Amino acid sequence: MGKLKQLQNIFLQSLLEPNLALIDAIDGTQAEKLERLTIYQDGYFYRLYNALVDNFSLLASIMYEDEFSQLITAYIRNYPSHERGLQFFGQQLPSFIRSYHLNNEFPYLFEVAALDVALLSASLAANQSVWQFESLTRLTEQQLEQLNLQFAANVTCLEFKYNIIELWSSGQLNTLDPVNLDSTQTILIWRKGLVNQYRVISNDLEQQVLKFVLAGVNFNAFCEYLNVNLAAHEEKIGLILQQWVSDELLLNDVKLTNY
Repeated sequence: MGKLKQLQNIFLQSLLEPNLALIDAIDGTQAEKLERLTIYQDGYFYRLYNALVDNFSLLASIMYEDEFSQLITAYIRNYPSHERGLQFFGQQLPSFIRSYHLNNEFPYLFEVAALDVALLSASLAANQSVWQFESLTRLTEQQLEQLNLQFAANVTCLEFKYNIIELWSSGQLNTLDPVNLDSTQTILIWRKGLVNQYRVISNDLEQQVLKFVLAGVNFNAFCEYLNVNLAAHEEKIGLILQQWVSDELLLNDVKLTNY
């Protein structure tokens, strides 16, 4: 490895933690070396810190400022960014919260952080071609059999044990403590056009179909699943798929666009 490349790697490793190998490579007195390195370390840390503040506004709104600060500082130490952009820095924060000491006292923090991530993903996910009714009707029987049923990248499915969605949608998330729901709530969050959308999936049949599709399936396998398990509900499932197409949830497989 060339000397410049080696120095670059040492520098990157030193942005969050002091690295004596880099200090030795910098010109100047020991005090000057530490001062220069500290400037870069502080700048990098606060760039990550501010990105988390921006990306987790809901989580910040329900936590004391010092507790939120301690949480995201601990996250940065454990999950330093490895991407050039910071749009999605914090994707692992919900799972990190599960092992964080506040999780025992406030188990709903995980769900609030997951909502922040889902909303951010819906807003920033790359535009993709989604199925429209007109394009579906043009498929040949062979193409239909090969069709993969999968959701677009901006779609997230969440399961909540607390009334996070009710408080968030009513603007009370930062004023009322979340409470346990009688049963787990399934939520879809996505982007339609330029606007984020959400829907509570309260229908048991749609929840069942949703889980099957999320597992990854082509249309042929889906029809076999209907025939074996849900034949009595074919009409209702057709309405569910119509709703998904109308909501622009289903990804249009690019391999099937040449028809």
